[in-house]
Amino acid sequence: MQLVPKVIQKAVRQRLMESIPDQQETLKKIEEGKPLEAEKDENRKLAYIQRQVKCSLSVARRIADREDPANLPLNDDQRNKAESLQGDTADFVPICFLDIGRAASRSVAIVTLPDRSPKGTGFMVSPSLFLTNQHVIPSSADARNRLIEFTYELDPDKQTTPVTQFQLDPDTFYLNDSIDDLDYALVAIGPKRNGPLSVSELGFLPLVDANDKWITAGFVNIIQHPNGEFKQLVVRENRITTHSNNTLIYGTDTLPGSSGSPVFNDDWEVLALHHWGEPHRAIADLRSDGLPIPGLGNEGIRISAIIKELIDKLPTLTKAQQNLLSEALNPGFRHPSLLGASVRQPEATRAILPDPPPDPKPQLSKTPQAMLYNASNGTVSFTVPITISLSFGQVEQTVRAVSPEKNEPQEVSPEDPGAAEAIVFKPAPDYSNRKGYDPTFLGIVLPLPGLTGTQPDLAAINKQALPNRPFEFTYQNFSLVMNKKRRLPFFTAVNIDGGSVVQINRQTGAITRNESEGLEEARETWYDDPRIDPKETTQDTLYRTADFRIFQRGHLVKRTDPSWGGAERAFKGQSDTFHFTNCSPQHEKFNPINTRWAGVEDWITRVSDNENIRVTVFSGPVFGDNDPLFSNLPVPKQFWKVIVWSENGKIRSTSILADQGDLLQAAQSGREGLDDPNADSRNKFPKTYHVSIKTIEKLTGLDFGNDVRRGDSAPRGGESLEFSDVTQLQPIVFPDKGY
Repeated sequence: MQLVPKVIQKAVRQRLMESIPDQQETLKKIEEGKPLEAEKDENRKLAYIQRQVKCSLSVARRIADREDPANLPLNDDQRNKAESLQGDTADFVPICFLDIGRAASRSVAIVTLPDRSPKGTGFMVSPSLFLTNQHVIPSSADARNRLIEFTYELDPDKQTTPVTQFQLDPDTFYLNDSIDDLDYALVAIGPKRNGPLSVSELGFLPLVDANDKWITAGFVNIIQHPNGEFKQLVVRENRITTHSNNTLIYGTDTLPGSSGSPVFNDDWEVLALHHWGEPHRAIADLRSDGLPIPGLGNEGIRISAIIKELIDKLPTLTKAQQNLLSEALNPGFRHPSLLGASVRQPEATRAILPDPPPDPKPQLSKTPQAMLYNASNGTVSFTVPITISLSFGQVEQTVRAVSPEKNEPQEVSPEDPGAAEAIVFKPAPDYSNRKGYDPTFLGIVLPLPGLTGTQPDLAAINKQALPNRPFEFTYQNFSLVMNKKRRLPFFTAVNIDGGSVVQINRQTGAITRNESEGLEEARETWYDDPRIDPKETTQDTLYRTADFRIFQRGHLVKRTDPSWGGAERAFKGQSDTFHFTNCSPQHEKFNPINTRWAGVEDWITRVSDNENIRVTVFSGPVFGDNDPLFSNLPVPKQFWKVIVWSENGKIRSTSILADQGDLLQAAQSGREGLDDPNADSRNKFPKTYHVSIKTIEKLTGLDFGNDVRRGDSAPRGGESLEFSDVTQLQPIVFPDKGY
């Protein structure tokens, strides 16, 4: 075994000793059946509850306050999970816990010398990089003398499975830190020495920094090679008892050789890199004040601390090393990479496991559209037709920004507009990792809208599509299907996680949370998608023609809608919206005006972000037979959005239609359009309407499914109106903004 340096042992023992009062308090809360009270960080606690229970922020607060889940707006599954978190019931886990754990275990290896003498444990964190403790592989020279062996374990017959052995390649990549509360080594995997597995079959455990992965008193699991033995698992009934900025302290069974093991939560996400532990009953005082004494003391390096350190070191690396590290820092998902066909259900029916859960609890109201201001708590409630309460005065936090040119982090302050050049959202050229729209995002299966009639014959083929999804163009957090004849999308579909939205200022590159976009549409750089025939989509040359000077390049998926899940992932989502496949010509006095398209988009953003809920938004143009021609392209007169969320396990929906027909008519007649587009237009030009799902289906020919139709909250009678007589439809009003 590689001995843990005495300086690390001493430092960990000191942290264990100093944290005994905190650990005792945690164990006391567990014994009292109040484990949630052990977590002192309220934001972390609420984020964790939201993710586990799939509930709104307000409901999460009530669960944290130990309100009886039977009195909360929860379905049976949510109620059981809430009770479990509160500590009132037996703690069961779903059977898929074993499947996901098995997928995670493949990426864990024993670290040995060439003579197979064991030195520790480690695991793959990308297709190319292997993570363990610095004290297991102290230097690049040591890495050249280390091997990593996968599947050194027993099969169901208790027989040894075939081992696959790889060398390490520190010349390609080696990065470490010997500080006692970091203690990591990250090294490139080298050529295979022997064994049946290829590198791609090893899989990896993604590095994820998220506030909802763990709480104090939460369970941990460890996959390890204790004493250099076969791979083993310590599962559950092991609790996080306290933490520092860089470490987690937990009680579990480990031995020499466990150094470098991944420490997981119950979703099999890596929380920490285990680096030392020992029984410390002898260290602690005898039981006093009725408080339990911690039994086993173990410490792991928090993955969030390692990620921060790696980001700080990224600019010091070569370009090739930056690319390898960026791949590890931007996995695009949270589950073990091998959670594939062998253990995962088909995409259309797969349940959400490690991704952040839905937070869908808007309260519906049948009252007229109205605004209510509560002076006592500073909230505004509005109904359009969903009643939502918004709270103002939130504090913005500056976090790491992304330089799109180098794909590396930098500190940028939003108070300093000159701190960075205007940001360029440039999509990554490799489309293989674009997962696209998630039909299980709301916790209920919600497939993409169906094409009907002759529409499949008009759908553009994705040259790189999966065999069973030929028409779907997948991007970061959204997908779309193209009409090759009209060269515009039939529809787009985006998942919006309001609880983890990240805003990126176009001008400064500053990343903030819950920030209004506050910028006019600008001349942006847009990009072609190589997966589609160029003749089947619009291109930049179209928007440069004289006939098109009145049009803006309108996002159908709003730039900020797929911007969630961490800074790097948010940048990918925003960049992907700048594909011409997501672009539609929108009149310059239609796209940015609050009484028209911008008002619809901003309303959706405010609802999802301020209430931290999950919504799915479908969007697209209405293709009319008499749409006016500009530069030989028929330009749609109308655009629509269908907003869907989950409430008590059921789909709820509403839909909006926005019209630019009057502006197009004015343009064709030689007029520039409305003289004052910002004027109160509710009576003169009510061009944004609340309509029914059935109306959208009739206008577009799309099929949104029975669940979406049944969940519709549109005004009665909307579906029976003549499409040409839009003046009868109910205008949308946004009272919280005064228009």
